Amino acid sequence: MPRLRTIADIAREQVRILRAAGRVGSSPADRLFNTVVALLWPRLATAYRETFGTYPDVARPRTLSDKVQHRKLFDRDPRIVTFCDKLATREYARRLLPDLELPDLLWSGPDPAAMPLAELQPPFVVKPNNRSNRIIFVRRPEDLDQAAIVARCHEWLGERRHGRALGEWGYGRVPGRIMVERYLDESTLDDVPSDYKMFVFDGRTQVIYHSAGRGSGTRLRGWYTPEWERLSWHKKTPTETIPLAGTAPRPPDLERMVSIADRLGAGIGFLRVDLYNLRGRIVLGELTAYPYSGIVLIYEAEDPLSGRGRDIDERLGALWPVPEIPLGTRVARAMTGW
Repeated sequence: MPRLRTIADIAREQVRILRAAGRVGSSPADRLFNTVVALLWPRLATAYRETFGTYPDVARPRTLSDKVQHRKLFDRDPRIVTFCDKLATREYARRLLPDLELPDLLWSGPDPAAMPLAELQPPFVVKPNNRSNRIIFVRRPEDLDQAAIVARCHEWLGERRHGRALGEWGYGRVPGRIMVERYLDESTLDDVPSDYKMFVFDGRTQVIYHSAGRGSGTRLRGWYTPEWERLSWHKKTPTETIPLAGTAPRPPDLERMVSIADRLGAGIGFLRVDLYNLRGRIVLGELTAYPYSGIVLIYEAEDPLSGRGRDIDERLGALWPVPEIPLGTRVARAMTGW
């Protein structure tokens, strides 16, 4: 992710934004609004430009990625805060689906020093409730370095700006806690369990991203329809292109997975529901209101920045009517942000 570290970096980026962001939008008023937002959120604008080759259109968003930016900056639905909190997400899912299996929660609390690590039997994982991509795997007794784990958890809880640079409002409303969960699949300790990311629009799963073999070296990743038809889609991030890899077998109980995702996403314009299927055991991973922070381009086998590179982004965006938010409210929220 690009980082703007110095005043000179910020100044150069502001000049780039002024030159280019003013071309994004269907009217002068929209172009002005998009430029102001990009100037107020330069790291978000930079990361977006590195991925898409342009700046976001949050004045009148059409694509899925632009609508995620719109949600991050302007939408204050309290359910978003729930989805940014892994502990609250468990309660949310339990209310809707009492029989849905959740990862076994061994401990949670605000003080890492209070974790009863010496009393816990590996394998288990340690992670914060309001952060992404932060996790410690304690697979075997030799992995249990209590002092190092406690120190790392204190670092996580001290990251008060998580999500702030990219406008992810919901994370700033979640009190920090540490969680310890039982490892999901003890039969594959050296791999990460394969997961299914269900893209749910108003209670209907429209597409699934599957990833497996991240630890074993036999990588599978790809996009599928809810009927498990493989799609020739790829992903592009600010720093890399992630192509398809292999073809995964249809998971057992696929229809039940789709039904679970549909139920969890009911009444919400867009939500990503992450599930694990462990030989027929369906376990909730997380619910995500800001998947990839809206800064991943999904594209077919062609130049992602070509004229048709955002066709999929627009098709998925058309499935999600974003809420109407008055212009004055959007301006105020863009300026105050956090």
